[in-house]
Amino acid sequence: MCMHTSLGYLPVRDDDLAILSSIYRILKPGGLLCIHQIDPEDMEAIDSCADEHMILSDGTLFTKRSNFDPSGPLWWGAYYYDHPSGTTESLSFVIRLYTRLQYQQMLILAGFSKTDIGVATHRHRSYLGSGYVSSFFFFAKKRRA
Repeated sequence: MCMHTSLGYLPVRDDDLAILSSIYRILKPGGLLCIHQIDPEDMEAIDSCADEHMILSDGTLFTKRSNFDPSGPLWWGAYYYDHPSGTTESLSFVIRLYTRLQYQQMLILAGFSKTDIGVATHRHRSYLGSGYVSSFFFFAKKRRA
């Protein structure tokens, strides 16, 4: 599961916890949950605002304008669609990001055992700025009955 495309969009943290609890409940014993997210504690390389552009197959110009607020931490912005007909649509988004400790706490509350939770870090070039940023992957295994 990619966190910044799956969770974090819902209004409050308890909604994300409810999803993680549901995932734990439906996982078979021995099943594995993998979560990927940009590390909000290593976001210095990300500019305060960054744009991504692409032209869609129908000629629509798509722009994603992203902003990062470390106090949340929140990743927010809007998607803009400039259609060949001259009309424009926009959709805003806000994504709540979690620290490693917050993830570990939520996974334990969802039912996973602390000893069955692992984390790996990957440092890569940021597409939202000029430097590098870290991502982390959480692996949580449901214990066998």
